[in-house]
Amino acid sequence: MRRERLRRLIPYLLIAAVVAGLIVQRAGLWQPIEGVLSRAAVPVQKWISQIVAQVEGLTQTARDLRELRQRNEELEAENARLKRIVAQQALDIDAIKELLRKKW
Repeated sequence: MRRERLRRLIPYLLIAAVVAGLIVQRAGLWQPIEGVLSRAAVPVQKWISQIVAQVEGLTQTARDLRELRQRNEELEAENARLKRIVAQQALDIDAIKELLRKKW
C-alpha cells in the first residue's frame, strides 16, 4: 500500500523539484547549489569512468582473444603445410640415397 502511494507521488515530486530548480535559478541562487552538486558528482563521475574503462578493457580482451584464435588457426594450417613439405623432402632424400647406393 505504501509503495503504491509512493509510486503515485513520484511524478509530483519530480515536477516539484523541477519547479523549485527553476525558482532557485531565477533568484540567482543556482551557482552555490551547482558548486555543491558538482563536488558531490565528481566521485560518482570517477567511479563511472573506472567502470567504463574496465568494460572497455574486457571488450578489448575479447577482441584480442578472437584475433589470437584466428591467428592460431592460420599458424596451425601453415605448420601442417610445412610438415607435409618436410615429410616429402625426407622421402626425396631417402630416394636419392637409395639411388646413390646402387652401383651403376
